[in-house]
Amino acid sequence: MQVADPRDWGSPIGWRKPILFGISTGSTLLSLAWVISKSPPRGPWLPWALAGASVIEVLIITVQTWRSVPAHFNQGAVLDQALGSAVDLLLLILSAAIFVVWRRTLKGTMADPDYTQAIRWGMGFLVLSCGFGFALVAYGTARLWAGHAPDIIGPAGVPKFVHGIVVHAVQVLPAWVWVIRLMGVDMTGRLTSLRYAVLSFALLACYALWQTLNGYARFHPNPGGTLLLAATAACGMLAIFVCLRKDPGPSGP
Repeated sequence: MQVADPRDWGSPIGWRKPILFGISTGSTLLSLAWVISKSPPRGPWLPWALAGASVIEVLIITVQTWRSVPAHFNQGAVLDQALGSAVDLLLLILSAAIFVVWRRTLKGTMADPDYTQAIRWGMGFLVLSCGFGFALVAYGTARLWAGHAPDIIGPAGVPKFVHGIVVHAVQVLPAWVWVIRLMGVDMTGRLTSLRYAVLSFALLACYALWQTLNGYARFHPNPGGTLLLAATAACGMLAIFVCLRKDPGPSGP
């Protein structure tokens, strides 16, 4: 689409938004399907709610982009307002379903302890991302009503940065467990490494929150942000170091 109909990649009506939403939503749905497969069997409504809400949301965003109007925070024509409200409702349905999946993982999974912890923490970060999403919508709507830009805090803070920074922990953490299993790290080492990886994600979320609330651009250098990024990197390195110093053991539990 970008080739056939070139647009500013960063514009609210650029093709970047539906493309990234499609990729992000698709990968998240695949991860949620895997998580549900590791949970005790329940009724079929949960996968349908997740898939239906996600697909319709991406479809609306794509249609609005094709119409050259913003998909979010659009107070223009009645149709645009209705579609914006529909996206908010779908976000509510999707978030409720994600919360139910997370609660189910806390009650037990049919996975080994390392994967279980990765699933639970990944889902926890996904729930946190949904919470940031609701805060983003509330803030942006209030800003719009006041006649200000809905997608900025202070001089250059980007609210969606906080929402997006941890949304894919549900893919990254289980993938990390898979990698260190291939390395032959024993269960104790895998769980220790995973804890450092989780802490690294949490610090990254704190960094995003710090930058945004202080009105800084995503990677604008400042003492607090630099300290949080350094701590994030240090925990990531510790997650790797734990795996390298452990004696190789069986890849199973």
